[in-house]
Amino acid sequence: MVKLGWLAKTQKIEEKLKNLYGFFGIASLLNLSKIGVGEIAFRKKESRGFSPLTLALWLRKGELECLSLEISDFDKKKLANSLGKLKSLTLRPFDEIKLELKAVLLECGVILCYTPKLKNSCVSGASRWHGNNILIQISDAGKKEDIFWFTLFHELGHTLKHLYNSKKANFIDLEDEHKNELEIEADNFATETLVPSSEYNNWKTSSDLSFENITSFAYSIGVDPGIVAGRLNHDKLIDFSQTSKLKRQLSF
Repeated sequence: MVKLGWLAKTQKIEEKLKNLYGFFGIASLLNLSKIGVGEIAFRKKESRGFSPLTLALWLRKGELECLSLEISDFDKKKLANSLGKLKSLTLRPFDEIKLELKAVLLECGVILCYTPKLKNSCVSGASRWHGNNILIQISDAGKKEDIFWFTLFHELGHTLKHLYNSKKANFIDLEDEHKNELEIEADNFATETLVPSSEYNNWKTSSDLSFENITSFAYSIGVDPGIVAGRLNHDKLIDFSQTSKLKRQLSF
């Protein structure tokens, strides 16, 4: 937390504890599982290499970034109408559009947080209500832009299809997690929005999967070539090593 600038550096144990209490907004670390963000984290079963406490910390960081924001309430229709604009931003490097991306979503009442992945948090993204707004938090798991975009549109799928209908719903998406029906639906939303199957299926059967053809097809559907490459990797039509040059690196 100190290395990331989330807490002030100190050698005194009393100050370390005071800083942690302030970060989580609690009087004792024993209360961590009792606060809202902790309850979300502790609903996940602990598995090898996964720390519920670290996940709680990561989620709390997203909440803290929202405290000073004053924006309009979430607007489902405006968000749905913004999907084309959001998709077009994939064509440009992340560092070039990261502020613009946040701004587009803020106009829809959606708060987007870029939070570096913490060791043992095992989290790729999360979406939940924050007052009358939606908070979407994305990690830099995988360190690739195509993974970031798929995760973002996965969380947008949760937002439009699931969160809108229930203010009690929360979605915490962990790596290599068994997916239920809602997670599969969010995956399908991301897949179809970014690379529509109606066009993808026709293209992949009538064209060789060279860099040139992948790039040409990606631009024809208005998406970054790395995202199409990721779809091909997922479908096991081409090896990851063959598409690495099409995928831009990402780090928060």
